[in-house]
Amino acid sequence: MRPLLLTRRRVPHLVAALGISSVLLGACRASEGTGPGATPTAVVIQAGNQQTAVAGAALPTALAVLVTDKDNKPVSGRRVDWDVGVGSGTASPASSTTDSRGIATTSWTVGITAGTARLSAQVNGVNPAPFIATVLPGPAASMVAIPESGFLGVGDTLRVRGSLRDQFGNVIVGQSFSFTSLDEARASVDGAGLVTALAPGSARVVAAASGRADTVLLTIGPAGSGPCGPTAAQTLAVGDVVDPQAGTNSLAACLEAPPGTLSAEF
Repeated sequence: MRPLLLTRRRVPHLVAALGISSVLLGACRASEGTGPGATPTAVVIQAGNQQTAVAGAALPTALAVLVTDKDNKPVSGRRVDWDVGVGSGTASPASSTTDSRGIATTSWTVGITAGTARLSAQVNGVNPAPFIATVLPGPAASMVAIPESGFLGVGDTLRVRGSLRDQFGNVIVGQSFSFTSLDEARASVDGAGLVTALAPGSARVVAAASGRADTVLLTIGPAGSGPCGPTAAQTLAVGDVVDPQAGTNSLAACLEAPPGTLSAEF
C-alpha cells in the first residue's frame, strides 16, 4: 500500500508543475513579435531624431524606427523606405528591413544647405515617422565684401558689408568684421564699414573676419560726381521692375530717387 500512497501524493505536485510551465510558456509566446506576414499599423521613432550636423556631414547617431502591428507587437521582415526631403541629403541604405525586434536603421548624411533637413521613414499603408535635423554652416572658407565696387564723389559715403561663408556658400552669422582702408589719403573707413571719400583717385577697402578677407575697389571723383559711375541711373515708379547687373558675388543696380522723395541706404 505504501507505493500506492507515494504515487498519489506525487500526482498533485506533477499537475501543479505542468500548470506553471504552461503559464510561463504562454507568457513567452505573448511577448514574441510577429513575422513578415503580419500587417504593420505603426512606425515609431526609436533613435536619431533632432540631431545637429554641419553641412554635408553624416549625423552622429543612426536613425532607427520600430514597426508594430495592431497588438503593438514588433513586425519583422518589413521593408522601411527612408525618404529624404529635397536638398536634405542622403540616407544609406535608402531602404532597409526590420529585424526580429521590428527595428530598421539607416545613416543620414545631411545636405549642403544650412537650415532644417527632413526625412521620413515610410512603410506601405502606415503613417510615416518624420525625422528632422539642424544643419549648421561649416568652417569659414571665404569672405564676400559687398558692394564689389563703388563710385563716389569727394565727401560722399558708402557702406561696405562683409559676408563670411562656408565651402557651400552658407552664410556664417555672429561674426565680427574688421574694415581697413589701403589708401587712407583717398578714403577712410570706420569700424562699422562706413567709407568716406577724401580725394579723387582709386581706393581699396578690405573687409576681414576669421582669417578670410575681400577687397572693395572704389573710384572717387570730384565732389558731386554721380554714384553710378558708367552705369546709367534708373528712376523707378510704383510697379516698375529693375533688372540688376550680375557681378562675381552679387547683383547691382543704380537707382535714383524721384524728386522730393527721401533717399535710403540698401
